[in-house]
This record gives sequence, structure tokens and C-alpha cells, in this order.
Amino acid sequence: MAIIFILPRFSFEGYSITLNSISQLGGQWHPYAWVMNIFGFMLMGIGIVLLYTKIPLHIISKILVMIFGLAMIAVGFFQHEPVAGYGVADAFESMMHSVIANVMGIAITLFAVNLVFDKKAGKNYRLLAFAAAVISSLLSLMMVVFPDYYGLFQRIMFISILGWLLYVAHLKSAVPSQKAHR
Repeated sequence: MAIIFILPRFSFEGYSITLNSISQLGGQWHPYAWVMNIFGFMLMGIGIVLLYTKIPLHIISKILVMIFGLAMIAVGFFQHEPVAGYGVADAFESMMHSVIANVMGIAITLFAVNLVFDKKAGKNYRLLAFAAAVISSLLSLMMVVFPDYYGLFQRIMFISILGWLLYVAHLKSAVPSQKAHR
């Protein structure tokens, strides 16, 4: 996750952690975009898929988290449009990036909501799932309402959600009594 704070120093001139999105680090024609696309998106997505393949979850939860992980991989293949002055955008690639990023956001939010209703989970576990769903939804809304802070809100959401995913994976893999729901 450090990549979202380190790479901006080497990205395009004028990149702002507060304003610019994480996806713009991997944007078309941007310096070192390959670093973000491979290490920030693709490998992170592969890690989530591999980790959650082994985690016992209800089938719907499993599908949603797999969609999230696979979409994160795909976001690395379809790059964000370049910032003005950094080349001509491939419109199809930009559109695919946006669609897949939205699928990713919807999948992780629905995953969290689904875990809220996991009757076999403890109260704290379900409260954290509720918090993840709220954080994902509110920060997405705040990116639209306060576009000058888009990058900041996105980083908070990215760190919060990935941290929560690691916590859920730890809880689900550490507690043998929580078997997969069939």
C-alpha cells in the first residue's frame, strides 16, 4: 500500500495525493504507470484472490470478494485516461477502466453488507463489516461532492478496505469453528 504514497513523487508533474486518483498513477502515458498497474493493482488483486480462495465463506461472499480481486487485476490491464498533456487517451481502455473500477467498488461494498448478515459471526465482526460498507459508500460519495479531495478520500478508502480485508481473512482463517456456509 505504500506505493500509493511513494509513486506520486515519481509520477507526472503536478500529481497531488490530495487531488489525483490512485488510478491516475497507472494512467495511460504516465511515467512509471507500469509500477502501479503491476504492483498496485494486479499483484494486489492476485493476492486477494489467492488469500480468499482458502478462506471459508458463504458462497455469495466468496463470489463477491473474488469479483473484487479479479476486478482489481483487470484495472491494471485497462489504464485510466492520461492527465491532460500526457498523450492521447485510448477511449475504450479508459471506459473499461472506469466500468471495472465501479464493479470493484460495488463488489466490495456488497461483500461487506453480506458479512453484516452473517448470523454465525460475532457482533464485533458484523459491526466491522457494517463500518466497511459505510466507509466505502460515504467516501465514494465524498469523492463526488468534494472533488478537490478525491485522491485523499480514495486513499483513505483503499487503506481502510484493504486493511479490513486482511483482518477478515485473519479472523476467518484463525477460527476453525467458522466453517464455510453451504
